[in-house]
Amino acid sequence: MSLLDLFRAKPAPMPSDAIGALVRDTYETAWRGWVAARQQRLATWSSQLKAEDEEIKRDLQRLRTHSRHLAKNNPVMARYLRLLQTNVIGHTGIQLQCDIRRGKKPLEARNTEVEQAWSWWGGSCSTDGRNMLDLLWSTIAQVAQDGEVLFRKVYGTAWRCGFALEPVDPDRLDHTLNDAQKRIVMGVEQDIWGRPVAYHLWTQHPDSPGERRRERVPASEIIHLYRPQASRQSRGVPWSAPVMLTLNLLGRYWEAEVAAAAHEASRAGFIESDLDQMGDERPTPQDLEIGPITYVGLPPGAHVNVPDVKHPNTALDGFSTAMLRIVASGLSVAHASLANDRGDANYGSQRGGLLDERDNYRVLQVWLIMSFLQPLFDAWLPLARMAGKVSYQSDPKPSWAGRGWDWIDPAKDVKAAIDALNAKIETRTRILAQKGLVFRDVMQELADEEDFAGSLGIDLTPAQQAPPPAPEPKEDDDAAA
Repeated sequence: MSLLDLFRAKPAPMPSDAIGALVRDTYETAWRGWVAARQQRLATWSSQLKAEDEEIKRDLQRLRTHSRHLAKNNPVMARYLRLLQTNVIGHTGIQLQCDIRRGKKPLEARNTEVEQAWSWWGGSCSTDGRNMLDLLWSTIAQVAQDGEVLFRKVYGTAWRCGFALEPVDPDRLDHTLNDAQKRIVMGVEQDIWGRPVAYHLWTQHPDSPGERRRERVPASEIIHLYRPQASRQSRGVPWSAPVMLTLNLLGRYWEAEVAAAAHEASRAGFIESDLDQMGDERPTPQDLEIGPITYVGLPPGAHVNVPDVKHPNTALDGFSTAMLRIVASGLSVAHASLANDRGDANYGSQRGGLLDERDNYRVLQVWLIMSFLQPLFDAWLPLARMAGKVSYQSDPKPSWAGRGWDWIDPAKDVKAAIDALNAKIETRTRILAQKGLVFRDVMQELADEEDFAGSLGIDLTPAQQAPPPAPEPKEDDDAAA
């Protein structure tokens, strides 16, 4: 047989099991790897690898505009911003605590001097006269809404300690200014390592009337707060970006359901005319309104086929709950807190959700301290010394006490804290810090209470509780017999 005959010969049929194995091997070879890497009709993926800044350049303005719209008009977004203000900042703010010592002995007078000077400056620390607590509230809300916050350091005798912060609208940082040769990315001029060198700011908001121009401000005068999620990321994006579309569609769905329910409730019926009794007259249909109820007038001979539509929809609650759980996951808060809904939450699920949510708030507190408060304190301290408000010249060893939370189950958690203290695996300082309290302040308050009560002849020593009575022995029936 020649070589040509071999090619012309019909191949023998392959057994069915062998065909199945060949198909499986071919499929696995073609799709070996990650399923998520496949381009499918039902999946929407980005097919290009781009630097984070390139994507931010394209979408920053729309993302910020949409986020501000949600903050103004969507109750869930408004609730999220309030949760950040309440839990990250709280009603007392983030407090400065100094730890100046001589050997092991704390120098309370020195510590109090620095802390009181900081508190006094914080009473009016911005150019518009706002205090530190108000500044922190607006900062955490704006950085979540807009993705970033800017402050400019201002010096002069008009401010306390000759120093103040000017809040800068992030819209003034021109995101359309990009120059590869000068290393300017969205208005931020950088060195070869990506460190900001200068910020190119508009002298006023781009939408404000009047003349405006760009001003190059050295980076040493700017505090730029945002949470980068990629290397060499120059600008921040709104924190709600992953759930922004879901929130918008959910809000529109609620609006439509409320409008439909209001329409159904206000429409009582229709008024029809009988053609046989009217003759040649054809009066104009008239609507009849009785309070909020409307009877719609129809032309003679007209009939209406009203669909049986029931509003509000019975599936509204279940669907909204499912969507809000997705939104809460994207915002890293508990669903019960975001939706203000604790109807189906038991003790275990509520505790687990709250603990996870509070851990996220603590992360934000640490980020705010390291990125904003500590650099601000380092810039303020030399000026406070020059102004004569702080006489201590060495490092005051500052630390910061953020807002804490009460225990979910006080009786069990207090007992666990006492057991940890007795086992010497926990300290009072850390236990109190979890509640947002400072050990030194608590001890001072206890001493003040004891002194004041003693001056009035009152003993604050807690009374010894009597032990519970021992159970009565049960009589053995066999012994009694």
